Amino acid sequence: ARNAPKPATPAISCSALVVRAWTIQPLSVFTNLLEKDSLFVETSRRSTPEIPASYKWLARILMHKNSSFSGKLPWWFYLSKPDLRKIKPGLAPGHYVRLQMEFDQSEVAIFPLWAWNVVFEGGFLAQSRLEFEDWEKRLTSCVPQWQELQGLPEAWETEKVASWDCLFSAELPLSVDWDDLFSGTSSQIVVTEKLRLTQIRTTDFFHVHHSPTSLTFRYSEAVRLAKFEFSRGH
Repeated sequence: ARNAPKPATPAISCSALVVRAWTIQPLSVFTNLLEKDSLFVETSRRSTPEIPASYKWLARILMHKNSSFSGKLPWWFYLSKPDLRKIKPGLAPGHYVRLQMEFDQSEVAIFPLWAWNVVFEGGFLAQSRLEFEDWEKRLTSCVPQWQELQGLPEAWETEKVASWDCLFSAELPLSVDWDDLFSGTSSQIVVTEKLRLTQIRTTDFFHVHHSPTSLTFRYSEAVRLAKFEFSRGH
C-alpha cells in the first residue's frame, strides 16, 4: 500500500557484533583522546553553553533504553563515511579530523538523520505518511492556528513528545517523502557515550580555511605529531 511504512534496511545484521562509523571532530578532541585514552563529551567545551532540550531528552531516553548510556550527552557519528566536500561548509575555520571507529553493537544507538531532525525541531515523529497526515488533520481540526503558536496545548505537546520514542524503531523508514522540511536524506546517525583510543581505525586530518571555498589537507606540525604518536602507539 502507498501509505504503508517502508521498513528500514538494517545497518548491521542481527548477528553482527561490531558497528563501524565515522565522526568529524576538532583536532583538540583527537589530541585529548591521545592523552586520556577515553573521552566523554565535555559540556564545558561546547561553543554554546545552552544545551538544546532535544539533546537533553536524547541523553535521558538513551539511559533508559541502553545500559551502556548513563545520561551524558552522546558523541555523534555517521553510519556511512561522510564526504568532506559536503561537510566543510558547516565547519568554522580550523583543524579537524575525520575518525573511523568501531564499537560493540551494545554501545551504540542508530537512527535515521531525518527522524532526529524532526525531534530536534520539535515536530511530530510519524512512521508513515498516513500517520503524519492523520496527526496534522486532527491537530488542525482542534487547534486551527497551531502553526502560529509558540507551543502546543498540553495534551498535544504530550502526544508529540511521546511520538519521539519511535526514533529507535526498526520500522522507521530511512527516508521520507511526506514532509518537505525533512525529506531528501537517507543518512543514519550513530551515537555512543564514550570514545576509546583503541576504537580508532583510520584518521583523516584536514584544515578549513577562512575562505568558504577552500578545503586543504595540509598537515600542520601539530597534526603530524599527533598522527605520529597515534601510529607509534598502534
